[in-house]
Amino acid sequence: MSDERLAAEWATDDEVLRSLASNGDQPEIVRSVDVSFIGDQHQLEALAKDFQADGFELAYWSETDAGEPWLFLKRIQKSDRATIHSMTRRCLQAAEEFGVEHDGWGCMAHNANGPIDNENPA
Repeated sequence: MSDERLAAEWATDDEVLRSLASNGDQPEIVRSVDVSFIGDQHQLEALAKDFQADGFELAYWSETDAGEPWLFLKRIQKSDRATIHSMTRRCLQAAEEFGVEHDGWGCMAHNANGPIDNENPA
């Protein structure tokens, strides 16, 4: 993985983190964070098994519009910048190692009362 690719992904991470913060997110609150990968079914299965050691578990499988397997994993963690950047580095390294595409990550904004929504405003 090139330094340029990592820097670009971290810049995207930072945009998402700013968006979460603007919605009242408290990044120190642990929550479910998902990561996704697209590629060969067997390679994705191997990647999922490898990620178990990092505390990730299967969230679900889907398919892209082009019919490619799309794997979603989840882990309970914080959403602070250091944690997210570390997770992104791991995802990019794994994508390269297993020959698949890292499709990103996501989570809901949280405060001390849980996910921020109409019943739990920021």
